[in-house]
Amino acid sequence: MSQPPRTVADLLAKAATRHGDRIYACDDTGGHALGFAALAANCESIGAMLRAHGLQPGDTVSVVLPNGLMTLQLLLGVMAAGYCVNPVNLLSQPAQMRYVLEHSDCRLVLANAHWAEQLRAMVGEIGRAIAIVEIEADALAVPAAPQAMAGAAQVTLGHQPGSQAPALLMYTSGTTGVPKGVQLSHASLVANALAISVEHGLTEHDRVLAVLPLYHINAFVVTMLTPLAQGGSLVMPVRFSAARFWNQAIENQCSWINLVPTMVSYLLEGEAPPLAATRAIRFCRSASAALPVDHLRAFEQRFGIGVIETMGLTETAAPAFSNPL
Repeated sequence: MSQPPRTVADLLAKAATRHGDRIYACDDTGGHALGFAALAANCESIGAMLRAHGLQPGDTVSVVLPNGLMTLQLLLGVMAAGYCVNPVNLLSQPAQMRYVLEHSDCRLVLANAHWAEQLRAMVGEIGRAIAIVEIEADALAVPAAPQAMAGAAQVTLGHQPGSQAPALLMYTSGTTGVPKGVQLSHASLVANALAISVEHGLTEHDRVLAVLPLYHINAFVVTMLTPLAQGGSLVMPVRFSAARFWNQAIENQCSWINLVPTMVSYLLEGEAPPLAATRAIRFCRSASAALPVDHLRAFEQRFGIGVIETMGLTETAAPAFSNPL
């Protein structure tokens, strides 16, 4: 009997072995797709690139990028290589973002061109060296180790993190003051991904429409890690669009959707697809805040999809409680 996965690297390796070229993630247009085996290989390349920049096991890498297939791979690749990933909230005020970069002790920031110039100004005010690596967010190939650093990549071996090693550093606003850093281990993230799969009855045939931002714990664990745990898949638009949401879910044959109450409100204000078109969507998961009862009932009646409410915290790696399936 094989051992259960204990780290994100284990999740990637087991998924690649079991599911090979089956699709793990695709964009909402169907133009680009990423299989499990390709994901694992690309994450290894990302690890080599980070080692070439001189990072040491356990170092923190901040990621300032919008949702997309590239961002998925970078977040997973950083953790699998034995580093701690810090996804930065793109809606942060400049002072908050600067605080996060300073407080996180990050050694390197992965960012697209849109953010790179602002980040250089921020890190210039921080009293330690922080490298900024520009990433093309919609590129098809993951970044490789720079030629000038190829030798370093060859002599520095990959590091396999332990189950209790920090994998994620995510900041939550809390209730007062500056953002609070929450550090989560590989074991915690993997345990939650496995538990969510069981709680929602997910299988390798399930596909989620992933519209929540990856810099929040919900999307990070529920829509990114959970499909790795059970061999399912996700469809990732760049951002949530109420006008395009139902077409994205239906055309990509999604079997569940993951929302927050604000999104439910937007969808209730828009056009409803025929009930026959949403029949394949088994449930809607609502989290991050309480869903008003009238909105829950209206959503179920109008779209013909049952709602499962869950409650959690960044500190609990997403859900702590869930209504039954």
